[in-house]
Amino acid sequence: MLRRFALFGAANVLLAACTSPVSGGLSNKDKAYQKKVTRVLVATSFHSLLLTEKQNNVFIQPSELQQSLTAKWSPLGVTWQVVDFDAVTDKKKALVDAVESFAPTQVLELHTASFQLIGGVIRVVDGYTVDVSLTDLAEKKRVWRSTIEFRSFAASGRLRNGPAGSAIPHQEDANELVDALTAKLRGDGLL
Repeated sequence: MLRRFALFGAANVLLAACTSPVSGGLSNKDKAYQKKVTRVLVATSFHSLLLTEKQNNVFIQPSELQQSLTAKWSPLGVTWQVVDFDAVTDKKKALVDAVESFAPTQVLELHTASFQLIGGVIRVVDGYTVDVSLTDLAEKKRVWRSTIEFRSFAASGRLRNGPAGSAIPHQEDANELVDALTAKLRGDGLL
């Protein structure tokens, strides 16, 4: 019986390793919108008030997102600035200040829409979904929306927590988030 369990567990890990840890959901673009993303303020809000500090360690850090954007969007000629809404108390003021100082054409908002917890005594976030929306500042309206799902360990083979929920780097998640965003924006004619 133990052998069968070990073989089943190994098969699951191998199967998960073949599955992408990140998947993009359907996107919705304003059909009349024809501009490209050129100068964008990336506003992140990943932390949840429903989670503890250790549980919130699972999410991508602004520095990791910045590194991924530099690698992926610089060659495309896109200029951006990342604003971490998790680090401020007045999000509205932070957004107004960032828009005034950076003067973007669009704002790309990334926030956690849902998450899955696993574990017994120590519960950790195992997978989560990011809601993504693009607002054009000149038109003063949202012009695009999508979701990106970070699959659970069982589905992806990727750990997002260290021992007892401690923080670990999430650069791979940041890279895959930017890859998924780039693919979705390109697919909808925005990049």
